[in-house]
Amino acid sequence: MSDLSSIFIPTDDGADPDTMIRAAITTADAFTACFNTRDLAGMDALLHFPHVILSGEKLIVWDTPGQMPLGFFENLAGATGWEGTLYVERRPVLVNTRKVHLSWTTPATVRTVQSSAATRTSGS
Repeated sequence: MSDLSSIFIPTDDGADPDTMIRAAITTADAFTACFNTRDLAGMDALLHFPHVILSGEKLIVWDTPGQMPLGFFENLAGATGWEGTLYVERRPVLVNTRKVHLSWTTPATVRTVQSSAATRTSGS
Protein backbone atom coordinates (compact mmCIF):
# COMPACT_ATOMS: atom_id res chain seq x y z
CA MET A 1 0.00 0.00 0.00
CA SER A 2 1.40 3.41 -0.93
CA ASP A 3 1.76 6.17 1.66
CA LEU A 4 -1.15 8.05 0.06
CA SER A 5 -3.40 4.99 0.28
CA SER A 6 -2.65 4.67 3.99
CA ILE A 7 -4.17 8.11 4.57
CA PHE A 8 -7.52 6.94 3.27
CA ILE A 9 -7.35 3.29 4.32
CA PRO A 10 -5.64 3.22 7.72
CA THR A 11 -4.16 0.00 9.06
CA ASP A 12 -6.29 -1.62 11.74
CA ASP A 13 -4.35 -1.40 15.01
CA GLY A 14 -6.91 -3.34 17.03
CA ALA A 15 -8.08 -0.28 18.99
CA ASP A 16 -11.46 -0.73 20.63
CA PRO A 17 -13.94 1.75 19.07
CA ASP A 18 -15.89 2.22 22.32
CA THR A 19 -12.68 3.07 24.19
CA MET A 20 -11.70 5.51 21.45
CA ILE A 21 -15.13 7.19 21.57
CA ARG A 22 -15.00 7.56 25.37
CA ALA A 23 -11.50 9.05 25.14
CA ALA A 24 -12.57 11.50 22.41
CA ILE A 25 -15.59 12.68 24.41
CA THR A 26 -13.49 12.98 27.58
CA THR A 27 -10.93 15.09 25.70
CA ALA A 28 -13.63 17.30 24.14
CA ASP A 29 -15.20 17.82 27.58
CA ALA A 30 -11.81 18.69 29.10
CA PHE A 31 -11.11 21.16 26.30
CA THR A 32 -14.54 22.75 26.79
CA ALA A 33 -13.94 23.09 30.54
CA CYS A 34 -10.67 24.92 29.78
CA PHE A 35 -12.39 27.03 27.11
CA ASN A 36 -15.16 28.03 29.53
CA THR A 37 -12.63 29.12 32.17
CA ARG A 38 -10.49 30.85 29.52
CA ASP A 39 -7.56 28.60 30.43
CA LEU A 40 -5.38 29.05 27.33
CA ALA A 41 -2.54 26.82 28.57
CA GLY A 42 -5.04 24.08 29.40
CA MET A 43 -6.61 24.36 25.94
CA ASP A 44 -3.19 24.18 24.27
CA ALA A 45 -2.26 21.12 26.34
CA LEU A 46 -5.19 19.24 24.79
CA LEU A 47 -4.42 20.11 21.15
CA HIS A 48 -2.02 18.43 18.73
CA PHE A 49 0.38 20.73 16.90
CA PRO A 50 0.38 21.73 14.21
CA HIS A 51 -3.33 22.33 14.85
CA VAL A 52 -5.48 22.83 11.76
CA ILE A 53 -8.74 24.80 11.85
CA LEU A 54 -11.13 25.15 8.93
CA SER A 55 -13.30 28.18 9.69
CA GLY A 56 -15.81 28.75 6.94
CA GLU A 57 -13.65 29.02 3.85
CA LYS A 58 -10.49 29.99 5.74
CA LEU A 59 -7.80 27.46 6.64
CA ILE A 60 -5.81 28.32 9.77
CA VAL A 61 -2.74 26.42 10.96
CA TRP A 62 -1.29 26.92 14.44
CA ASP A 63 2.23 25.47 14.40
CA THR A 64 2.81 25.96 18.12
CA PRO A 65 0.84 26.58 21.31
CA GLY A 66 -0.05 30.14 22.28
CA GLN A 67 -1.82 31.13 19.07
CA MET A 68 -5.24 32.12 20.44
CA PRO A 69 -5.69 35.77 19.45
CA LEU A 70 -5.53 38.33 22.26
CA GLY A 71 -8.99 39.48 23.21
CA PHE A 72 -10.66 36.40 21.69
CA PHE A 73 -12.94 35.71 24.66
CA GLU A 74 -13.80 39.37 25.19
CA ASN A 75 -14.65 39.72 21.50
CA LEU A 76 -16.71 36.53 21.54
CA ALA A 77 -18.65 37.62 24.62
CA GLY A 78 -19.18 41.13 23.26
CA ALA A 79 -20.33 39.99 19.82
CA THR A 80 -22.54 37.07 20.85
CA GLY A 81 -23.27 37.31 24.57
CA TRP A 82 -21.25 34.10 25.09
CA GLU A 83 -20.78 33.14 28.72
CA GLY A 84 -19.80 29.53 28.24
CA THR A 85 -20.37 26.43 26.16
CA LEU A 86 -22.57 23.53 27.22
CA TYR A 87 -23.14 20.31 25.27
CA VAL A 88 -26.66 18.93 25.11
CA GLU A 89 -25.57 15.87 23.13
CA ARG A 90 -22.25 14.44 21.94
CA ARG A 91 -22.14 11.53 19.52
CA PRO A 92 -19.60 9.88 17.25
CA VAL A 93 -20.22 10.16 13.52
CA LEU A 94 -17.01 8.51 12.25
CA VAL A 95 -14.60 6.21 14.03
CA ASN A 96 -11.51 4.61 12.51
CA THR A 97 -8.17 3.45 13.83
CA ARG A 98 -6.72 6.98 13.81
CA LYS A 99 -9.48 9.30 14.93
CA VAL A 100 -13.00 9.89 16.12
CA HIS A 101 -15.21 12.58 14.60
CA LEU A 102 -17.84 13.90 16.98
CA SER A 103 -21.03 15.80 16.35
CA TRP A 104 -22.44 17.82 19.20
CA THR A 105 -25.52 19.87 19.88
CA THR A 106 -25.21 22.98 22.02
CA PRO A 107 -27.51 25.76 23.12
CA ALA A 108 -26.33 29.11 21.73
CA THR A 109 -24.81 30.11 25.10
CA VAL A 110 -24.97 28.95 28.69
CA ARG A 111 -26.96 32.09 29.48
CA THR A 112 -29.73 31.06 27.09
CA VAL A 113 -30.02 27.46 28.27
CA GLN A 114 -32.80 28.34 30.68
CA SER A 115 -34.64 30.76 28.41
CA SER A 116 -34.50 29.01 25.05
CA ALA A 117 -34.79 25.49 23.72
CA ALA A 118 -33.25 26.51 20.39
CA THR A 119 -30.12 24.53 19.57
CA ARG A 120 -27.67 24.29 16.74
CA THR A 121 -25.59 21.34 15.63
CA SER A 122 -21.82 21.58 15.22
CA GLY A 123 -19.22 19.03 14.23
CA SER A 124 -15.50 18.46 14.36
